[in-house]
Amino acid sequence: MAALLGGTAVGSEVPVEGQTAEHQAKHAQAQAPAEVHPAAAIALPDSTAPLAEIIEACERRIFEARRVYEKTKGPAREIYFKSAGPAIRLMHQSKAFQKIEDPDTPGETYRSFRKWCADQGVSRSHAYRMLDEKPVALALGKLYKGEFDSSQIKILAPLLRQHGATQTCDVWSAAVELGATDAKTLAAARDQLGYGTVPEDDEPPTPEKAIRVPKPKQPTLRLTADRFNAEEVRAFARERPDLMRLIIAAGQEAINEVEGPAE
Repeated sequence: MAALLGGTAVGSEVPVEGQTAEHQAKHAQAQAPAEVHPAAAIALPDSTAPLAEIIEACERRIFEARRVYEKTKGPAREIYFKSAGPAIRLMHQSKAFQKIEDPDTPGETYRSFRKWCADQGVSRSHAYRMLDEKPVALALGKLYKGEFDSSQIKILAPLLRQHGATQTCDVWSAAVELGATDAKTLAAARDQLGYGTVPEDDEPPTPEKAIRVPKPKQPTLRLTADRFNAEEVRAFARERPDLMRLIIAAGQEAINEVEGPAE
């Protein structure tokens, strides 16, 4: 049995005697703690810290995230977003970039967040997608507490801007029912539900101002002769039990008029 298990004792992750050097090395590597990304090692202050402290920490973190990203590309893209994203959001929230001198206009500070990002080597599309993560997370907060990758944000942020929080939650739930929440499945669920989006500018409205999570609308119940959705009826009953009782009573009264009361 031990041979069938590749030389590992049952119920133990400790390599047993007789494993090859290659297996021993792989085991040691698997048990080693994950390497801390250079950018993640740079702590960010909160938005109430002195602006000079915010600026220094954010610029250092963005530089490290971009340096690793430029070096490796490909699979490092998501690490780049997770590493630089918090710094981008903090600089935007605190408006600290407005206290930095713009090298292209000596004696004047940055007037544009986009210009400051560009000078940090962060593209417009990357910067705004990093900003989009927060409102998307807020909109889906009751359904999902984890992190989002950039490809998910690319689908969800325009959906949230153009259709609203309720529809974004509908798309997420539909993707979960399909078995995955990757960008491809989210796009399929969006299109299946009829929530198509139109292309947006490279610089969409400032996300934290443009995206508003609307107040939930009062549920409505529409019944027609050729359409019946049991889940809609149940949802309406949960939200408005008082009104549903009146509907049931009126419906039963009408049935009694036609068929007579049940014996």
